[in-house]
Amino acid sequence: YLPMVPDYIRGIINMRGQMIPILDIRARLGMPTQEEDSLVVVINLGDVQLGILADAVDQMLDIPKANIHPLPANSAQPLMSGMCSLPDRAGTMMVLDCEQLMPND
Repeated sequence: YLPMVPDYIRGIINMRGQMIPILDIRARLGMPTQEEDSLVVVINLGDVQLGILADAVDQMLDIPKANIHPLPANSAQPLMSGMCSLPDRAGTMMVLDCEQLMPND
């Protein structure tokens, strides 16, 4: 239990001497959490590192910013900032707005 911390922050890990908070996106979105078989993806938000619980990682891609398009005006996708087509016509991917993950307080 971490006092004064939002309930979607699940804890912290020590990675190479850095303390990294672990965020559960499912809890952040008000969805049921998945306690088993989660893995942690560490991202950089400026000079802050954040661990995100993920169900799975299929692949890692570098997507040029020019290929990321705004969401349609009628889209109500929380925490998403855009979308892009995947290489080889493999579908469409939503782009997570990582800045919205952290609390504003």
